[in-house]
Amino acid sequence: MWSLYIKNMKEQLRYVLKNYIWLVCIGILLVMGISIYAINSIEGSNVSQLTRRISMAENIREIVSVGYIRNGYLSAGLLSNSGLAGDVIILAKSNKLGKVEWEREYTLGGKAEFQNVYHMPDQSIFLVGSLMPAGGNLYNGIVYKFSPDGKMLWKKMFPHYFKNHISAIQPSGDGGFYCAGNTRVTGDGNQEAWIFKLDAQGEKNWEKVIGDRGIDESSNLITNSDGTFLMAGSRTDKDTGIWNAWLVKFNKQGDTLWEKTYFPGEISESYSLKSCPDGGYLVMGGCKSLRPGMRNLLVFKVDNEGQVVWKKKPQLPDFENLKAAYSSEDGSFLLACNSQNRILLLSMDLNGVIRGEKIISPWGINILEGIQDYTRSNATLLCKSSRFFSRNQIFSMEIPISR
Repeated sequence: MWSLYIKNMKEQLRYVLKNYIWLVCIGILLVMGISIYAINSIEGSNVSQLTRRISMAENIREIVSVGYIRNGYLSAGLLSNSGLAGDVIILAKSNKLGKVEWEREYTLGGKAEFQNVYHMPDQSIFLVGSLMPAGGNLYNGIVYKFSPDGKMLWKKMFPHYFKNHISAIQPSGDGGFYCAGNTRVTGDGNQEAWIFKLDAQGEKNWEKVIGDRGIDESSNLITNSDGTFLMAGSRTDKDTGIWNAWLVKFNKQGDTLWEKTYFPGEISESYSLKSCPDGGYLVMGGCKSLRPGMRNLLVFKVDNEGQVVWKKKPQLPDFENLKAAYSSEDGSFLLACNSQNRILLLSMDLNGVIRGEKIISPWGINILEGIQDYTRSNATLLCKSSRFFSRNQIFSMEIPISR
């Protein structure tokens, strides 16, 4: 019985392929055409958008970061053909038209995790994250420094207890660098924030571990003109286990000047920091939503001593994560989020007043990577595609903005 059924199925399949293969081919070509058209001339939410592809290697497995640098773009990705030698990182510099000016590939000798590429004021390039060396079973913090044309100048690995990851690096103002990351001092699952200072050659000057026996996580840091620096992150309450937004300010030696957690009970997290002209800080993150499994955007301002000036929780639809924030010359901010294959933009002034919102739904380009520019007339976004025919391609997209 089963053999007869299988035979009939084969005959039907053969008949369909023989008589309707042209329909299948037309369907495939139609889908490809729609994809290509959507990438080259996007119209989303009745907004005219100018989109430009930024070239990178075609065998990219994962785009680590893309950002705007002088006269072009800097992209970083992990190649898919890493083999036994470990992951391969690729750096690419493209001009404003998206044409590649140079590419560099480096075999890393292990499994790597990176979050961002940093472009310093002297045009040098830094890549930070973690690396599990081939044959090992623990991640070590890692810092790579590259010249402006992508040549590796030095790399430093920092073994530190059980597992380490470096999440941010910023210039310290004296030729060195402040780094923030996370480490596990013991094997009990607790995590501590980890800060340290490097000199110009990447040698460690000092390091500090900050934690209270719960889970403490650093996400970002910014430096001040007086050499102090501020770390943003999240930490769990050691009694309730609930996440709270967390800020710590340090002096040049890494000593704590003040430390504060915010909004207990709201399950809040802080991801990003911006300095304000009045000496305060704009903090951006997320907090619990009334909708199961979703998050609300959380934006609050603190003064130089960490006291809350104001707090806003814009009710954006299906907010997933805050990806970027950009400050303009007039002191206003543009916040950008990824949400359900859409990009959400929110403009806000320094007093927390929302000036405008925009939802962009471009088919084929739906993962925001950063904000390149923000002026009175438009914003330029850096995005990547997750669609089948353009997966892991990078695009620059100009969006009209009225403020």
